[in-house]
Amino acid sequence: MTTATLSQDATIADVLATLARPESYVQGMLENLYECKREHGSATARIGVTGGGVAPNYRIEFEHEEPPLGFSGFKVGIVGVFDGRSHKIIQWIDNIAQADGIPVRDENWSRRSMSLSQVAALLGQIRQARKRGADS
Repeated sequence: MTTATLSQDATIADVLATLARPESYVQGMLENLYECKREHGSATARIGVTGGGVAPNYRIEFEHEEPPLGFSGFKVGIVGVFDGRSHKIIQWIDNIAQADGIPVRDENWSRRSMSLSQVAALLGQIRQARKRGADS
């Protein structure tokens, strides 16, 4: 049996219908995005595209104000990779792809990301839809 994969351009908004627990998932991601923003001033999230979209792992990134060591090719920093079910950072032992231990094989992650404000708006939409459903 082969595992379904998501589009290489998928964002969490694109797979909302496939999520096992959409509100909980988006809220957990948003909490981690806020933590990144507090620490680094910006935050975006990319979802993993190797699964079926039920609870995709995600990678939180930030933009460097100044490229580290003057290398303009390193505009994005990676805070970590998070488990899509627990929203805890994943500790990697095998297949380390970067010196600091964060796996960054680009083919495993969507080419598109969502900003903190986009994820917050998505959570608002989910809650509004739930409220409309409860009022019916």
